[in-house]
Amino acid sequence: LTGGTAPYSVCLAPVDDPAGCTLMPIVGSEGTLEAPSGSYVLNVIDGTGCATESSSFVIPLSDPAGAVSVVLKTIVAPVCSSGLGSLSFALTGGTAPYSVCLAPVDDPSGCTLMPIVGSEGTLEAPSGNYVLSVIDGTGCTAESSSFVIPSFQSTGNQLADFIQDKYCCNK
Repeated sequence: LTGGTAPYSVCLAPVDDPAGCTLMPIVGSEGTLEAPSGSYVLNVIDGTGCATESSSFVIPLSDPAGAVSVVLKTIVAPVCSSGLGSLSFALTGGTAPYSVCLAPVDDPSGCTLMPIVGSEGTLEAPSGNYVLSVIDGTGCTAESSSFVIPSFQSTGNQLADFIQDKYCCNK
């Protein structure tokens, strides 16, 4: 704090409830306050009763386990002409439980969050360009860079492709 006359009292007030705080005296002109994530204003009253209020500011959501991140492990093309490819991934940091969402790059809202057990998983999807998003138990999010699940690769031999589809993929 600068200016004014010591001693000072401060009040960290939620923006949506400015009356919802209690004045706390501080020693000197510096101090630390703890509060959950949210939008706040800081009210200060000096020893002569002069008051001031800060501009609103945000205390971001923090994750004690560190930021969550997505690591793509393997991407496999479909083995059948009409099959699904797969993606295996690992999540690091963050706080369990986790939910993931595999979204086409051209339609990022086109997915549903799916809870996963642990911090690794495998998803199946048709060939395409995707982004994998994760949200951890504290609400922190992360997103992979875009990646491609490649399309089925024909062997170039119609008989071999037919046999693979018929007997390996039950087509």
